[in-house]
Amino acid sequence: GNELLPSKYIVQTCRSKPNQAAGSVKKQTETSKEYNQQNPYIGTLLCNKRLTAEDWQQDVRHYEISLDSSMEFQPGDSLAVLPCNSTDEVMAFLKRVNIPVDTVITSIALRDPSATDSGPRSISHLTFPMTVVELFEKHIDITGTPRRYFFELLSFFASAEHEQERLLYFSSSEAQDELRVYCDREKKSVREVLEDFPSVLPPLEYILDLVPPIQPRLFSIASSWKLHPNQAQLLVAKLQFTTTLKRKRVGLCTGWMSQLQEKDSLRVWIKEGNSRFRLPEKATTPIIMIGPGTGLAPFRSFIQERTWMMRNGENLGWSSLYTGCRHRLKDWYYGDELNAAVTERSLTKYYIAFSRDEIEINNRKTYVQHLMQESSVEIWEVLRQGGFVFLSGSAQVMPQNVKDAIIEIIQREGNQSQEDAEVFFAAMERSGRFSSETWQ
Repeated sequence: GNELLPSKYIVQTCRSKPNQAAGSVKKQTETSKEYNQQNPYIGTLLCNKRLTAEDWQQDVRHYEISLDSSMEFQPGDSLAVLPCNSTDEVMAFLKRVNIPVDTVITSIALRDPSATDSGPRSISHLTFPMTVVELFEKHIDITGTPRRYFFELLSFFASAEHEQERLLYFSSSEAQDELRVYCDREKKSVREVLEDFPSVLPPLEYILDLVPPIQPRLFSIASSWKLHPNQAQLLVAKLQFTTTLKRKRVGLCTGWMSQLQEKDSLRVWIKEGNSRFRLPEKATTPIIMIGPGTGLAPFRSFIQERTWMMRNGENLGWSSLYTGCRHRLKDWYYGDELNAAVTERSLTKYYIAFSRDEIEINNRKTYVQHLMQESSVEIWEVLRQGGFVFLSGSAQVMPQNVKDAIIEIIQREGNQSQEDAEVFFAAMERSGRFSSETWQ
């Protein structure tokens, strides 16, 4: 229907005296030990170290974040992180929507008290009073890319007729291709869209309908609690890209994390991993780990766990790691540490492909699947003995290339037909002896 419906929330505000507006930082309440999105743990950043060379295009970092002693995790689990918007971004946004920066929100209540309001799009769990700056810094995703409904709702607040027409057009089904070009491809933020429609002035209550809350990002934990208790270590690449129209974009969470200083705080909680992506129950079961790039993260956790087991007198089975980067001198993560694990024998074999260095030597790029082919006898031996294969990393072409390589190895080394090799691999997947964790 073409009428403006009431907003979901009723917001009450007042203006603060300058000294009150310094921000109402909540101290961690010790009452609840169940940390989650509604009640994150306030962790402290212990370390933020760039691992890639300064002159290398990719900014990949090692983070260490303190955790509560009740937050023990298993190798294969992830850490959820709630990022914040930069103060500059928030100030520019508040200026654009004409909300004074000294506004304090005294309450946000559901207009319909009988409605249930939980889940990721809810802000009902927040506690007030809270400054408007804190609300937009910590909770509202103003740098996110708006969806179709946003344009429809905005059209009600446009005083210029041509802007109203354009907004209504963008919210129609026939304009979706154009909207993709205008908005999605350019990853336009809410504020940038508002700058394009200067006559639009949505009130605060409707802004909370228009703009969803900030969502957590999940990162594979790259350390073992047994070896490094009361903290989580992460291996994170800063997301940076240039759009079609040459706008430079940086991911909200990885960009925010990259500029954090030691002793800064982060809102975090543990997210249990896929139940199959776990070290086998028997430490003697052989394992193969395949993790190019930052796909290495969960395997560093696996290897640290096995190092701890070994130091505590457990017998370990065979383990091999296949990983890859581009240049030995630019983006080789944790090389010394992994070589040390081989010396200590908590990792049997460590294979690494330096894809760009190889071009200079052998005139071809080498990736993890090539390394696997070169050690195919070994891989078949592990598969034949009922070993486990784990795969982690970017979900573009790598996972399929690795699966193809495994099926080829079963065929060649196991002397099987293509069909039998595929059946063998499918049985591994079904029984949980092959499991993968990939991301876009």
